Amino acid sequence: MMIPSPLQRMRAIHMIALLVTAMTTVGCDHKHANHSSAEAHQELRLNNGAQWVTDAPLRQAMQQVKKLSDSIADEPDMPPEKAAQVAAGVMQQVTFMVNNCKLDPQADEVLHILIADLIKGANELQGASTQAHGVKRIRAVVQAFPQYFTPTDGS
Repeated sequence: MMIPSPLQRMRAIHMIALLVTAMTTVGCDHKHANHSSAEAHQELRLNNGAQWVTDAPLRQAMQQVKKLSDSIADEPDMPPEKAAQVAAGVMQQVTFMVNNCKLDPQADEVLHILIADLIKGANELQGASTQAHGVKRIRAVVQAFPQYFTPTDGS
């Protein structure tokens, strides 16, 4: 079995990021074509003052993202291999969310905002000059998630 080099892993992560971004953008435009402004896609919001209901795949993926975030919390200057590993893990969870989460369309719209930040954060982890921004962005998503989404299925 051939083990991919860090450069090959980085290229794969970027390709996944592009695909996921395209999938979420297309899905968002298709599902929410009645919106006249892109601003509707830029704002985290509650469900009439309540958290959005989640499903098991979303909760599972976000738990994994939290573990990844926690693993780099105290690493201001990560080695490139560690950054690539964490970025790949975040992108793996993003892909899992996109493929498996079944949410209400409005909840999905809010989730797409967080997913976009996870993708940006994973990409930022790859650059020495943007690594700290990537860590902050991923941690911000982990902190925001429980403010907007339920920790259970809502039943």
